[in-house]
Amino acid sequence: MTTKKTRKPIVRKHKKNKLVLKPKKPIQKETKVEEPLFEDYFDFNTFKKTPVSVNFIMRKARELVNWARNDEDALIISQFYVKHGLSGKCVKRWGERCPEWKEALKIAKVAIGTRREVGAMKKIYSEGMVKNSLPFYGESWTVGEDYKKLEEWRAELRKIIAESKTSGDVHVHMDSFIPDKKDNNG
Repeated sequence: MTTKKTRKPIVRKHKKNKLVLKPKKPIQKETKVEEPLFEDYFDFNTFKKTPVSVNFIMRKARELVNWARNDEDALIISQFYVKHGLSGKCVKRWGERCPEWKEALKIAKVAIGTRREVGAMKKIYSEGMVKNSLPFYGESWTVGEDYKKLEEWRAELRKIIAESKTSGDVHVHMDSFIPDKKDNNG
């Protein structure tokens, strides 16, 4: 009697955490598009010239706005420049050639200016220091003609007071702050 030998199928036992290979999919080669260079800038952190693309500047612009809005210690715009090795000339040049960077600077300055102004109101920061530097942090705090006149008057008053310490007499003229009287005839 002949017996047929039957083959048993081979069963592999998979251990836990063992990598199971799947059939390979065709790999698509990524074509790397060269970014056009915007310029080279001297990075003060590395002391090397660093090539810069427009995308690099856009990333820095997003970082700048995010930092200015969210970092409570962001009180002076130059803190960002120092942290990232940027010079004032470089920042200005980027603003002239990249409108997105220029807009990011405006947004960051307003965020910082607002933090400083509110901090001064809450007596967290020196009111005098904030008052003197606030016009650098946005168009809403720029000095108008009325403010200039007031500051000129204060400077004149300080001068008069300093001079009066030697003579003892103080004469203050308030004419410029009194509204002109209208003639009753017209």
